[in-house]
Amino acid sequence: MILATGGKRTAPKIPGLREFEGRGVSYCAVCDAFFYRGKEVAVVGNGDFALHEAEQLRNVTQGVTIYTDGKKPEFSREHPISVNTMKIQAIEGEDKVSGLLMQSDASVQEAETQADGVFIALGTAGSTEIARQMGAEITDKGNIKINEEMETTIPGLFAAGDCTGGLLQVSKAVYEGSMAAISAGKYVRSKKSS
Repeated sequence: MILATGGKRTAPKIPGLREFEGRGVSYCAVCDAFFYRGKEVAVVGNGDFALHEAEQLRNVTQGVTIYTDGKKPEFSREHPISVNTMKIQAIEGEDKVSGLLMQSDASVQEAETQADGVFIALGTAGSTEIARQMGAEITDKGNIKINEEMETTIPGLFAAGDCTGGLLQVSKAVYEGSMAAISAGKYVRSKKSS
Protein backbone atom coordinates (compact mmCIF):
# COMPACT_ATOMS: atom_id res chain seq x y z
CA MET A 1 0.00 0.00 0.00
CA ILE A 2 1.25 3.49 -0.85
CA LEU A 3 -0.01 6.53 1.08
CA ALA A 4 0.21 9.54 -1.21
CA THR A 5 -2.82 11.62 -0.32
CA GLY A 6 -0.83 14.85 -0.14
CA GLY A 7 -0.99 17.50 2.52
CA LYS A 8 -4.11 18.92 4.05
CA ARG A 9 -3.93 22.68 3.79
CA THR A 10 -6.60 25.02 4.95
CA ALA A 11 -7.33 28.59 3.99
CA PRO A 12 -8.60 30.98 6.66
CA LYS A 13 -11.76 32.96 6.07
CA ILE A 14 -10.08 36.35 5.79
CA PRO A 15 -11.70 39.05 3.63
CA GLY A 16 -9.48 39.79 0.64
CA LEU A 17 -7.76 36.39 0.58
CA ARG A 18 -9.56 34.97 -2.47
CA GLU A 19 -9.58 38.34 -4.25
CA PHE A 20 -5.79 38.68 -4.03
CA GLU A 21 -4.80 35.09 -4.91
CA GLY A 22 -2.11 35.43 -7.57
CA ARG A 23 -1.80 39.15 -6.81
CA GLY A 24 0.06 38.93 -3.52
CA VAL A 25 -1.52 35.89 -1.85
CA SER A 26 0.44 32.67 -2.30
CA TYR A 27 0.49 29.13 -0.90
CA CYS A 28 4.10 28.18 -1.68
CA ALA A 29 7.22 30.01 -0.47
CA VAL A 30 9.62 27.94 -2.59
CA CYS A 31 7.54 28.62 -5.71
CA ASP A 32 6.95 32.36 -5.25
CA ALA A 33 9.66 33.76 -2.95
CA PHE A 34 11.59 35.35 -5.83
CA PHE A 35 8.62 37.66 -6.56
CA TYR A 36 9.22 39.28 -3.15
CA ARG A 37 12.98 39.85 -3.26
CA GLY A 38 13.76 42.78 -0.96
CA LYS A 39 10.12 43.19 0.11
CA GLU A 40 8.13 42.71 3.33
CA VAL A 41 6.01 39.57 3.53
CA ALA A 42 3.56 37.96 5.92
CA VAL A 43 3.13 34.25 6.60
CA VAL A 44 -0.24 33.23 8.03
CA GLY A 45 -0.08 30.19 10.31
CA ASN A 46 0.80 29.17 13.84
CA GLY A 47 2.76 25.92 13.49
CA ASP A 48 5.88 24.41 11.97
CA PHE A 49 4.56 24.63 8.40
CA ALA A 50 4.36 28.43 8.80
CA LEU A 51 7.82 28.49 10.37
CA HIS A 52 9.25 26.45 7.47
CA GLU A 53 7.73 28.83 4.91
CA ALA A 54 8.97 31.90 6.83
CA GLU A 55 12.51 30.47 6.94
CA GLN A 56 12.42 29.92 3.17
CA LEU A 57 11.27 33.52 2.62
CA ARG A 58 13.76 34.99 5.08
CA ASN A 59 16.64 34.24 2.68
CA VAL A 60 15.08 36.30 -0.11
CA THR A 61 12.88 39.02 1.37
CA GLN A 62 13.66 42.17 3.33
CA GLY A 63 11.51 41.04 6.23
CA VAL A 64 9.14 38.24 7.27
CA THR A 65 6.52 38.21 10.01
CA ILE A 66 4.43 35.20 10.99
CA TYR A 67 0.80 36.13 11.73
CA THR A 68 -1.05 33.56 13.84
CA ASP A 69 -4.47 35.19 13.25
CA GLY A 70 -5.29 35.18 16.95
CA LYS A 71 -4.17 31.59 17.56
CA LYS A 72 -1.52 30.47 20.03
CA PRO A 73 1.89 29.85 18.40
CA GLU A 74 2.71 26.12 18.32
CA PHE A 75 6.26 25.98 16.98
CA SER A 76 8.35 22.94 17.93
CA ARG A 77 11.56 24.99 18.26
CA GLU A 78 12.96 28.41 18.96
CA HIS A 79 13.42 30.78 16.01
CA PRO A 80 14.35 34.42 15.35
CA ILE A 81 11.33 35.28 13.16
CA SER A 82 8.92 37.97 14.32
CA VAL A 83 5.46 36.70 15.33
CA ASN A 84 2.24 38.74 15.51
CA THR A 85 -0.63 37.03 17.38
CA MET A 86 -3.37 39.59 16.62
CA LYS A 87 -6.49 38.61 14.69
CA ILE A 88 -6.41 39.47 10.97
CA GLN A 89 -9.42 41.54 9.91
CA ALA A 90 -8.63 41.70 6.17
CA ILE A 91 -5.99 41.54 3.47
CA GLU A 92 -5.85 44.95 1.83
CA GLY A 93 -4.63 46.50 -1.39
CA GLU A 94 -5.69 47.95 -4.73
CA ASP A 95 -4.37 45.92 -7.68
CA LYS A 96 -2.18 43.81 -5.39
CA VAL A 97 -1.62 43.18 -1.69
CA SER A 98 -0.34 46.16 0.29
CA GLY A 99 -0.92 45.03 3.87
CA LEU A 100 -3.03 43.50 6.56
CA LEU A 101 -5.71 45.11 8.70
CA MET A 102 -5.32 43.78 12.24
CA GLN A 103 -7.56 43.79 15.30
CA SER A 104 -5.16 45.04 17.95
CA ASP A 105 -7.23 44.00 20.99
CA ALA A 106 -10.67 42.85 22.16
CA SER A 107 -12.05 46.38 21.80
CA VAL A 108 -11.78 45.98 18.01
CA GLN A 109 -9.18 48.69 17.59
CA GLU A 110 -7.71 48.29 14.16
CA ALA A 111 -4.08 48.61 13.09
CA GLU A 112 -2.58 48.36 9.62
CA THR A 113 0.62 46.49 8.85
CA GLN A 114 2.54 46.70 5.59
CA ALA A 115 3.10 43.54 3.53
CA ASP A 116 3.80 43.10 -0.18
CA GLY A 117 2.88 39.42 -0.05
CA VAL A 118 0.88 37.05 2.14
CA PHE A 119 1.77 33.35 2.27
CA ILE A 120 -0.86 30.99 3.68
CA ALA A 121 0.76 28.16 5.67
CA LEU A 122 -1.92 26.33 7.63
CA GLY A 123 -2.65 22.64 7.97
CA THR A 124 -0.83 19.34 8.30
CA ALA A 125 -0.34 16.25 6.21
CA GLY A 126 -3.64 14.46 5.53
CA SER A 127 -2.09 10.96 5.43
CA THR A 128 -0.52 11.26 8.85
CA GLU A 129 -3.60 10.27 10.82
CA ILE A 130 -4.20 7.24 8.58
CA ALA A 131 -0.58 6.13 9.03
CA ARG A 132 -0.69 6.72 12.79
CA GLN A 133 -3.89 4.67 13.12
CA MET A 134 -2.23 1.83 11.20
CA GLY A 135 0.71 1.92 13.63
CA ALA A 136 3.34 3.62 11.45
CA GLU A 137 5.85 5.89 13.15
CA ILE A 138 5.35 9.65 12.79
CA THR A 139 8.27 12.10 13.02
CA ASP A 140 8.43 14.83 15.66
CA LYS A 141 7.37 17.28 12.91
CA GLY A 142 4.18 15.30 12.28
CA ASN A 143 5.20 13.62 9.01
CA ILE A 144 5.20 9.93 8.11
CA LYS A 145 8.63 8.45 8.81
CA ILE A 146 10.11 6.70 5.74
CA ASN A 147 13.43 5.18 4.71
CA GLU A 148 15.28 5.71 1.40
CA GLU A 149 12.97 3.15 -0.25
CA MET A 150 9.89 5.19 0.83
CA GLU A 151 8.87 2.38 3.21
CA THR A 152 7.28 3.34 6.52
CA THR A 153 8.01 1.52 9.78
CA ILE A 154 5.32 -1.02 8.77
CA PRO A 155 6.63 -3.56 6.21
CA GLY A 156 4.70 -3.22 2.94
CA LEU A 157 3.35 0.27 3.74
CA PHE A 158 4.98 3.04 1.70
CA ALA A 159 4.44 6.82 1.66
CA ALA A 160 5.28 9.57 -0.82
CA GLY A 161 4.83 13.30 -1.32
CA ASP A 162 3.82 16.07 1.08
CA CYS A 163 2.84 13.60 3.83
CA THR A 164 6.53 12.72 4.26
CA GLY A 165 7.53 16.34 4.93
CA GLY A 166 10.50 18.21 3.53
CA LEU A 167 10.18 20.19 0.32
CA LEU A 168 6.48 20.47 -0.56
CA GLN A 169 6.93 20.46 -4.32
CA VAL A 170 5.51 18.46 -7.23
CA SER A 171 9.01 17.40 -8.33
CA LYS A 172 9.70 15.81 -4.93
CA ALA A 173 6.29 14.12 -4.87
CA VAL A 174 6.80 12.68 -8.37
CA TYR A 175 10.22 11.27 -7.44
CA GLU A 176 8.94 9.80 -4.16
CA GLY A 177 5.84 8.37 -5.85
CA SER A 178 7.99 6.65 -8.48
CA MET A 179 10.38 5.33 -5.86
CA ALA A 180 7.50 4.09 -3.69
CA ALA A 181 5.95 2.26 -6.68
CA ILE A 182 9.26 0.56 -7.52
CA SER A 183 9.82 -0.38 -3.87
CA ALA A 184 6.24 -1.67 -3.48
CA GLY A 185 6.69 -3.80 -6.60
CA LYS A 186 9.91 -5.28 -5.21
CA TYR A 187 8.16 -5.98 -1.90
CA VAL A 188 5.26 -7.81 -3.59
CA ARG A 189 7.66 -9.86 -5.78
CA SER A 190 9.67 -10.84 -2.69
CA LYS A 191 6.50 -12.14 -1.02
CA LYS A 192 5.48 -14.16 -4.11
CA SER A 193 8.85 -15.90 -4.31
CA SER A 194 8.87 -16.92 -0.65
